[in-house]
Amino acid sequence: MEMREKLKKLIFVMLAAAVCTGAAGCGEKADEAETDNNNSVTAGVTETTTAETEDTTTMIECDESPSNDISLNEMIKDIYNGVEVPMTFETEINDDNALYYLGLSDTSVYSEAISSEAMVNVIPHSVCLVKVADGQDVEEIKSIIEEHANPNKWICAFADTVIVDNVGDVIILIMANEPTANAVHNNFMGLA
Repeated sequence: MEMREKLKKLIFVMLAAAVCTGAAGCGEKADEAETDNNNSVTAGVTETTTAETEDTTTMIECDESPSNDISLNEMIKDIYNGVEVPMTFETEINDDNALYYLGLSDTSVYSEAISSEAMVNVIPHSVCLVKVADGQDVEEIKSIIEEHANPNKWICAFADTVIVDNVGDVIILIMANEPTANAVHNNFMGLA
């Protein structure tokens, strides 16, 4: 009987060590993404990480509006054109999720908004488009989004580049790796 109890304790200690090692693995993977040069394939999508990443936020002003004939869903497709992005899904941003996607608690400041996020939640990729409501201050809304958007919302990963910009009354929030963020941003500015 005594041997059986010792064996149970040994198994318990080994399981506890395995759980601790698994939990610590998330932190190590995030550190590797910051320091290694590698290409990894996740669910058939290539994600490139770079040796030197740093948090960057860019805010740029543009007064020209994209065509009012283009829906936000169509704009997402246009700004992804020619850019390597992970598999994504689109979600309408509403009262229930605006704080998560945009950092906005007041949804009356926009007439419609959409988010395009990576299907795999450990890939830091989010592109949000916000059509500002008539009479609202685009610059003020951009500042709120820039201040409150969370580039650390993913599991064991973070977006190293955050860009908040606008073309007329449409604001874009991009949180992704730097090359993808810059390419998406360039395509968005081309809609003007």
